[in-house]
Amino acid sequence: MVIDHSRLESDLMKDGIDVHLYWNVRRLTPAVWLRGDGVWFHDYDLEISDNPEIRLDAEYCLDSITSLILQKE
Repeated sequence: MVIDHSRLESDLMKDGIDVHLYWNVRRLTPAVWLRGDGVWFHDYDLEISDNPEIRLDAEYCLDSITSLILQKE
């Protein structure tokens, strides 16, 4: 999949969504997609769970996603 970053950022701004918040969440969360056979696949490093800051990252992502959803509505 190829992302047109300039169009995505333009669409985010048009919808009133904080672009930096979006990219921070995208950077901190694992890539997840639905395969053609209906199975969800993720690109997740199991070693990351040893990171003591993972809880802080998870809290930040949850708060940020909530904020993004509220900005969209």
